[in-house]
Amino acid sequence: MSQKILYILGLDNKVAAYATKRVELQLSPHFSQDIFAVNALVVKELTCNLPNFIVSKFDWPHINGLQLADPSFYISRPVDMILGADVFFDLILYGKISGTKNQPSALNSKLDWLLSGKVSTACQSEKKVMSLINCHALLDLQNQIAKFWEVESIPDASNLSEEDQRVEKFYLDHTRRNRDGRYVVSLPFKNYNALGDSKVQAKRRFFSLEKRLQANPELRDRYVKFMQDYEHLRHMQLVPNSELSKLSSKCFYLPHFGVVREQSETTKLRVVFDASAKTDSNLSFNDILHTGPKLQNELFNILLKFRCLRIAALTGDIEKMFRQILVNEDDVEFQRIFWEIPEESLKEYRLLTVTYGTACAPYLSIRTIQQLAEEEIKKFPEASKVSLEDFYVDDLITGTNSKEDAKKLVSQVIELMKKEVSRFENGRPMNHLCWNHYLQNYEVLRDLCT
Repeated sequence: MSQKILYILGLDNKVAAYATKRVELQLSPHFSQDIFAVNALVVKELTCNLPNFIVSKFDWPHINGLQLADPSFYISRPVDMILGADVFFDLILYGKISGTKNQPSALNSKLDWLLSGKVSTACQSEKKVMSLINCHALLDLQNQIAKFWEVESIPDASNLSEEDQRVEKFYLDHTRRNRDGRYVVSLPFKNYNALGDSKVQAKRRFFSLEKRLQANPELRDRYVKFMQDYEHLRHMQLVPNSELSKLSSKCFYLPHFGVVREQSETTKLRVVFDASAKTDSNLSFNDILHTGPKLQNELFNILLKFRCLRIAALTGDIEKMFRQILVNEDDVEFQRIFWEIPEESLKEYRLLTVTYGTACAPYLSIRTIQQLAEEEIKKFPEASKVSLEDFYVDDLITGTNSKEDAKKLVSQVIELMKKEVSRFENGRPMNHLCWNHYLQNYEVLRDLCT
């Protein structure tokens, strides 16, 4: 039995469920002693009851006299097991019996005859349609409406796993705000003592990167500008000479590389830090970090919710969201990099903020936005509410029911985001919310943007 988390994907490549246990079991049909071995994943819930409702009346002559794998197929009840394609086709035998329109087909198998297909039947004086075995439609409207309104709520801490609860407690115990109002977080380590040496590999990969940059002057210019901006904003700093000899087990050196996005209207190149690079102990930085619980709603739910409002879309983006959050001075030693200013010798820097590419970065940044909203909710009630419910990572998608409310919300959210920092650089707050307004009424759009 394995304890590794296995994610089960559904439609649109969305995570439909996850399993922490794998079991080996045997099953046999109800009419014989034949045994079939199956490797199965254990999940909390497979699907809703099938069929969707009790089939009270049916007349399907083509299945009369057949021994069915499920003699009680017409009773709505929970599904105990789903057999995958790796097992299904080993069980199928030659033979198929089809009925007329809206009648199921019978498929012969080692488990006996399986019913499959779309059928219609009279139920409570209404015509209803259901599916047997392959796909089914959810007819429980009340449950679906309840799930829709659940997007209004913040994930319940009582539903978190024990590991996620520990990460949440660690965040609350080790997060503070400095004199400038900026949040300072600690990295949620599992056991950093298990890390091996990362310095040799990071240096080797830097020299390889340097060769590529020298062969492409335009790319090198973009890379240098990105790193100069990083240092100018005080998101990284030189490691003092007195600390260069720190034990490798107390540090981690992040290799880095550039990702070019020509379609971007702002940053054409982003430097990505590789926290998944293995050390000589075969563990990476990400291997020793907790990822933290999922805190935000699904994007589909956020999009669905704001369409219920008259002014359908107010969108905002937090500039450099991860890098607005400082990492405490002990943990930045695990965010060292190699870099050199053109025509200068190789130097060691350390990244001072939450870093894109680390496993815990999404959790720390989203959790900090929520913490800011919780702390400022009395002063900015509307802004805090949308910050808790309507952010998808650094993108805010929300709306209001009037032009006046929209103006008020835009102003309040911007002011809320400024609360994290009081310093200014180049005449504007370092924590900056960029807003675009896409409103159904062009007159409202014109008024809000002026």
